[in-house]
Amino acid sequence: MVKHYWILIVLLLVFAGGIEAQKRLPSVVLRNASGKQINVDTLHKACQLTLVVVWRSCCQDGYQLLEDILNQADGWNAKTKLTFCAISVDDSRSSLRVVNEIKTLGWNFQLLLDNNQEFKRQMNINSMPCLLLLDERGNVLWQKEGYSETLVDMISDEITKEKDN
Repeated sequence: MVKHYWILIVLLLVFAGGIEAQKRLPSVVLRNASGKQINVDTLHKACQLTLVVVWRSCCQDGYQLLEDILNQADGWNAKTKLTFCAISVDDSRSSLRVVNEIKTLGWNFQLLLDNNQEFKRQMNINSMPCLLLLDERGNVLWQKEGYSETLVDMISDEITKEKDN
């Protein structure tokens, strides 16, 4: 009888280890393009959904993803109230170049600079670019690392799915 209890306890521990609480945004203070400090935990408060792209300027896929997202943003905003934010994990030497490139390209979105890669570490992001879809409470609904040509379609599917919930 005791043997059965131990087996049951082991099984519960094994299955409970696979259950993961929904990840939330960490409370990390980053700087925007003008140098103002912004707590990342406040990004989600204005909208139903928030799309965050974490990227590095040396990665061409990051630029491609940002361009793809900006081309689709109007369609997504028609479906749901969506905010878009990009977080650059470039070091302090490259961050001024990143700000100037974004302005030169005429991209109009909130840009945050994670010069010390604190946000990247706390979110356990391993490869660039990384996409995060957040709900209005700051919970990470969906996360995807890396770039593929079908990524924008996957984002559209996730936005539609969350809108329907």
